[in-house]
Amino acid sequence: MYTVNKTPKDMMHLLKEIAHTAFNNVLEQFKASSREYGNGYSIPFEDIKKLSLPVVNIGPVSKDPHKFTERIHIKSSFEMIPDIFKYAVLELLK
Repeated sequence: MYTVNKTPKDMMHLLKEIAHTAFNNVLEQFKASSREYGNGYSIPFEDIKKLSLPVVNIGPVSKDPHKFTERIHIKSSFEMIPDIFKYAVLELLK
């Protein structure tokens, strides 16, 4: 379908973000790093953990993710990702 030439080093920031959805020690790390957690803000981690859902992260290529200078790659965002997402959903529904 598409070929994207990325090295594992290029993808490391994505793996770090995906790791937040895994529950191996994440709850305590999240609580420690989030000043507002438990102060009117909470996430039902234990309920989510019980669901035991697999995670697939499909998103566009961008520069400076999660910063005010973030820029997305147009072809990635509006051509590739919709195709890849549709393909992934259809494969998962088989």
